[in-house]
Amino acid sequence: MSDKRLGSQFVEQVSSANITQLLDGLLKDGVINYEKKDSVTEGRKKGATASKKMIGHLERIDPTLCSELGLS
Repeated sequence: MSDKRLGSQFVEQVSSANITQLLDGLLKDGVINYEKKDSVTEGRKKGATASKKMIGHLERIDPTLCSELGLS
C-alpha cells in the first residue's frame, strides 16, 4: 500500500480518542514535542525509529486497525 493511501485510510478509520492516545505516547517517547502535538505527521519526519514507535503505539491502542492497514 502506498504511503498516501495508507495515510488516507488511517485518517478515515482512526478515532479521535485513539489519536489522542497515540500523540500522548509519541510525546512521552520524545518523538514529538508539546508544540508539535497537534501534528500527526510530525513523527514521520523523524525517520524509521520514530515510525516504529508510532506503529508500536498504534498496535497497542488499536490492533485491529493496525492489522487492516497492514502494519502488524
